[in-house]
Amino acid sequence: MTELYEYAPLPGGNHIRLLYLEPGTKHESGQCQLQIVNLDDAPPFEALSYCWGSPEFDYTISVSGEGLLKITSNLALALVRVRHGTEVKVLWIDAICIDQNNIEERTEQVQLMSAIYGRASPVLIYLGPATNDLPVAVPLIMKVFNLALQEKMTGDGEQLTQSRYPSAKDNEAWGLPPLDSPEWDSLIRFFGREWFGRVWIVQEVRVASNAVAFIGDYEISWMIIYIASSWFATKNYKHLPAGNGHLGMVTWPNRIGCHKLDRNASFHVPLTNLIRQMRPSKATDPRDKIFALLGMALEAEGSEDPRLKPDYSKSLEETYRDVSRFLIEHERSLQILSAVCWVPDPRSPLTWKHTSNESEFGTETLSSIEWGPPDEKVVFPSWVPRWDCPNIALPLVDRQDHGTFFRASGDISLCLIPSADENALIVKGLEIDVVTCVSDVAFSRLIGYEPHQTAIDRAWQEMGSKATTIYPEDNRLDIFHLTLTAGLMLNQKEAENDATYQGSVRAFRKKMPRYCQAKGGFEVMASGSKDENFLISNVSVDPEVVEIAEDIEVLTDMTGDPDAYLRLVEDYCSERQFFITGNGRMGLGPKGLLPEDHVCILFGGDTPYVLRKTESCWKFVGECYVHGVMKGEAVKDLKGDGIVFEIR
Repeated sequence: MTELYEYAPLPGGNHIRLLYLEPGTKHESGQCQLQIVNLDDAPPFEALSYCWGSPEFDYTISVSGEGLLKITSNLALALVRVRHGTEVKVLWIDAICIDQNNIEERTEQVQLMSAIYGRASPVLIYLGPATNDLPVAVPLIMKVFNLALQEKMTGDGEQLTQSRYPSAKDNEAWGLPPLDSPEWDSLIRFFGREWFGRVWIVQEVRVASNAVAFIGDYEISWMIIYIASSWFATKNYKHLPAGNGHLGMVTWPNRIGCHKLDRNASFHVPLTNLIRQMRPSKATDPRDKIFALLGMALEAEGSEDPRLKPDYSKSLEETYRDVSRFLIEHERSLQILSAVCWVPDPRSPLTWKHTSNESEFGTETLSSIEWGPPDEKVVFPSWVPRWDCPNIALPLVDRQDHGTFFRASGDISLCLIPSADENALIVKGLEIDVVTCVSDVAFSRLIGYEPHQTAIDRAWQEMGSKATTIYPEDNRLDIFHLTLTAGLMLNQKEAENDATYQGSVRAFRKKMPRYCQAKGGFEVMASGSKDENFLISNVSVDPEVVEIAEDIEVLTDMTGDPDAYLRLVEDYCSERQFFITGNGRMGLGPKGLLPEDHVCILFGGDTPYVLRKTESCWKFVGECYVHGVMKGEAVKDLKGDGIVFEIR
C-alpha cells in the first residue's frame, strides 16, 4: 500500500477523532484505525504528550487499510513505546487525529485540546529513548521526591529566601551529592530533554487527572517529577551551577503545575501571567506561543472575543499584535509593554554563542543570542512583544507573582486613543528627559562573577562623574548601585531599604573598593589611559568610601554576601545598558538604546519608557529604570493633559 490516507471531514462541534492502535511488538510496523466520536460521549481514551522532534516525516502508519499516514521519527518511537502487546490502545494524538493540512480544522480542534487532555486518563508523556545516565537521574529524582514527602509530613522543610542558596552543608544534610558531582549532570540532562521546553505541555499536563512519563524503560508518575521539581524551586537550586551545567531547567516543571495535587486552585490563570511564565518555552509554530495558552487563560473563559480564539489563518504579527492590544484594553494598563525585548532588525533567534574579549581589565566571557538573517516579511509594530524571541532581560514589572511598587505614572489612568490603524498604539503621556550618554559596558550574560566585578568597575569609571546635576554627591554611589539592579530584589521587592540588600552592597564594596575610590580618575579611565602612576597621583578618595571602610573595621559582626549583589546585577543588567540623561539622571534601559532617545512617562504605565522619535511617529524601544521618577515624581505637579504619542 502506497496511497496516503485521506481524512473524512469532522461534523464540527465537539467531534474529534480517536486512534485505535493495534497491539504489536517493537519490531512490527504500526497499524491503526481512526474513528470519529463526540467528545461528550467518547469511550475511555489516553492522550499522548510528546515532541514532534525532527520536522521530517520519515515514517508511516497504516490507517484502517485505507492508506498511509506520514509521521515523524519521534512519534514513531513514542507509538512503539506506549503500544500494548496484546490489547488495542485508544489514543488521542494531535499529529494523527487532526488533519494538519486543514487550517479550519486545526483552528477548531486546538480550541478543544484543554477538554481533550482533561478527559484523557491517563495522559502519556513520552520523554524519549533510554540514555546511559537514566540509572543515575531517576534515583536522584526519587530521592528528592521522598525528601519532599518527609518534609511535608514532619513540617521541617525550609523555603529558602531569595538571598539564601543551598550550601555544601545543606546538600550533605539532605543526603544529596556535592554540587560538583557528575550526578547533577545526569539530572540536568533529564530535565533538559526537549519535551520540557514545549509550550503545549503546560496545558497537556496541567489539566490531566493523571499523567505518566515514559523514558526508556522507566515509567514515572508526573506527580513525582513535579514534586521533586517544586522542592528544588523552594530551595533556590535554579540559581546554582552544578556538575558541568546549570540547574535552572530542573525547576521548570514547577511552573507547569499539577492539577491532581491542587484541585482547589483555579485552573484558569491571567493570560499575561501565562505568557510571561511560558515565554522561554518553544513551539514549532511560533503562533502557538499564544494559542497553546488560551485554553487556560482567565480572560478567554466564556469570551467570544475573536482575539482570544486560536486562528491559524492569521499571520504571526497579527496574532501577537491582537493579543497585545486586547491585554492593554482589558487590563487598562501598559504592563504588557514590559515584555518588549530588543531584537536587532526583523530577525529570528538561532542559538547562543559564547565569545571572549581581552581588555585591560582581563578576559571577559560573554554569552549572547546569535540572530538569523533579516526577514523582510516580518513587520512587527515596535510596541508588540516578540514572544517568539527569548527575553533575557528580567522584567521590571511582575504584577501577578509579586505585585509592583513602581508607579511612574502615579494615579493617572491609561489614556488610549482609538485608531483605525491596528498597528498604531496611540496613548497620552509626557517627555521627561533625553538620553545623552550610553555606557558601552556589556553586562549581557557575562559568565562568572569576576567579569561582573570588572564590568561594574568600568561602568562607574566611565559614567559615575556624569550624573552630577540631580543627585546629592554623597548619595551618588548608592544610586549607582541601585540603578544597576533597577532598585529591585529578585522577588520584585524594593531594594533601597532592604537590610539584606544593603549588607550585600557593603560587602561588595569591601571586596572591590578600587572601582569606587577614584573620583578624579573617571575621565582618564574612560579615555583608556593605562598610566597607573598618573591615575594614582590624580585621584581623590571618596569620603563615603572612607566612612564605609571605617564602619567595616568597627562593625566586625557585619554580615553580607557580595555575590548576592552580583547576582542581582547579572539578572537585571542582562540585555540592558546603563545610561545618563540630559538632566544627569542615572538609568538602566534596554539594549539598543541610543543617545537622543527620549525618556517618557506613558499614562497607565508602571515604569518610564524609552521612545525614539521619527519623522512621522514614535518607535518603542523598551521599559527603563530611572532613579527618582519611579513612584510618580515626574507627574506629581502635572498641568494639562499631557501629549499624544503615536507609536508604531
